[in-house]
Amino acid sequence: MTTATSTDLQPPPAPHADRSAATAAGRPDQIRQTTILPREGKYWLLASAGLWLTGWLKGINLILLLAYLLVLLWVLNWWVARRALRGTIARRAVRGPIFAGSPVTWEVDVSAASRPVTGWEIVDEGPRHAMRWSLLNTPPGDHIRLRGDVTLTNRGEYACRPVRAVSSFPFGLVRQEVEFGAGDRYTVLPRLGTLHAGRLRRWLMHAARPDERARHTRRRLALEAEFHGLRQFRPGDSPRWIHWRTSARTGELVVREFDHGTHHDLLLILEPYAPAADSNCVEAAVSLAATICWTWAREASDRVALAVLGPEPVLVPGGDGPRAAVATLEALAVVRATDAPDVARQLGRMPLPAGPALLVTTRPEARTADELSRVLDRPVACIDAAAPPSFYQPPSDRPHGYHAEVSTR
Repeated sequence: MTTATSTDLQPPPAPHADRSAATAAGRPDQIRQTTILPREGKYWLLASAGLWLTGWLKGINLILLLAYLLVLLWVLNWWVARRALRGTIARRAVRGPIFAGSPVTWEVDVSAASRPVTGWEIVDEGPRHAMRWSLLNTPPGDHIRLRGDVTLTNRGEYACRPVRAVSSFPFGLVRQEVEFGAGDRYTVLPRLGTLHAGRLRRWLMHAARPDERARHTRRRLALEAEFHGLRQFRPGDSPRWIHWRTSARTGELVVREFDHGTHHDLLLILEPYAPAADSNCVEAAVSLAATICWTWAREASDRVALAVLGPEPVLVPGGDGPRAAVATLEALAVVRATDAPDVARQLGRMPLPAGPALLVTTRPEARTADELSRVLDRPVACIDAAAPPSFYQPPSDRPHGYHAEVSTR
């Protein structure tokens, strides 16, 4: 757990801005105030009680006056701290999807009270992250946007505590805390590797349709390809596609993009088989499946239907656009390992879309792919997550378990 402190004064985002990639933020009107007596305050009251008792037993009025003065200062601190955060509102906002192992911008939008606020903190905490921003001399009615970068290492559900505002001003004898909302829950999407979509499509066509007629059809479609536009060069692109005139004008490599006139939806089947529930091979399979879903949907805007094998198979129909891809990745984020030996026949009773079928499995043998081919009555290509093909680069290894790397700017 790492804590960092920073402030970034900016105007608040527009009301229609995307505030969360997974769940809606807690309602700002759900405010709970708590008064906490810190250790310093306890010692202060104990010293006051000792002075008062000494003055009363000894009959020394000066010591009694000093005891009353200490108690008065404590009451003043309680009153000031209680009034300091009145009217303050804070909302948490996460920009974009949260991918495991990738930094995401974590923001808190704060609206200060109608009176000047001095010496207070905004606290944003989760199971494995903690961020604190110290604010001094905040003008009344000011809007502040606090930012930080958070990196979560594991996929799955991630629950955050409500955003809190804390004030102990001026003496630190009483701490007043205000919680905003009821806390947020986010879905941390699986890690993404690097995948060359064009090579995957060519490999899939050869693996799923190896007959000569399909090869003639692919050759004819390649000849009928039409120019679609220009885009930046990506690793794995053929040098023959480079548009040299545009590259010379822009100073970076630009390649021609072609439209083959046909778009293909993909049926992606995941088999998270593992003898042990914490097997690393399942994480590798989920990352591979997530990378295929994300790249396939974003590269050519094709639909990816996801089927997860298990005791109770799950089917995500998918859709068009980035939001549908995020919904598919959210289903992959909660996948758990299973030791069910035979579930392919259960999948045959589910309504599956047409198109090429690809199985991502943790088994070294192709037994499940052969069974699926018989059940679905179509060829099923198979990729072993433990030995992925050359067109896929797995994500870098990170420690398991929820962890947060926090930096602020």
